[in-house]
Amino acid sequence: MRRSRGAGVIRSHEELDVYKLAFEAVMRIFEVSKGFPREEVYSLTDQMRRSSRSVCANIAEAWRKRRSLPLPFAGENRVWRICRMLKHPD
Repeated sequence: MRRSRGAGVIRSHEELDVYKLAFEAVMRIFEVSKGFPREEVYSLTDQMRRSSRSVCANIAEAWRKRRSLPLPFAGENRVWRICRMLKHPD
C-alpha cells in the first residue's frame, strides 16, 4: 500500500491519516470529558471515552485483517493504556 503523495510505503495502521485523526479525537475527548460533572463519570463520560477509543481499535483491527497479521493485542487496549499513561504518568 502506498501513500497517495508518494511518500513511501505505509507499514502500520498508525501511519494512516485517518488513524492519526481518530487518535487526536480520542485525546481531545478525554481532555474535554475531564471537566464533565462527577455524576456523569459512569454514564455519559464513560460511554464517550469508550466509543472514541473503539474507532482507533476498529481501524487497527481492519488493518491487521487486511494485512493478515497476527493480533498481538487489541487496538482499543493500546489506546486505553496510552490514555491511562497520560492521565497518571508514573
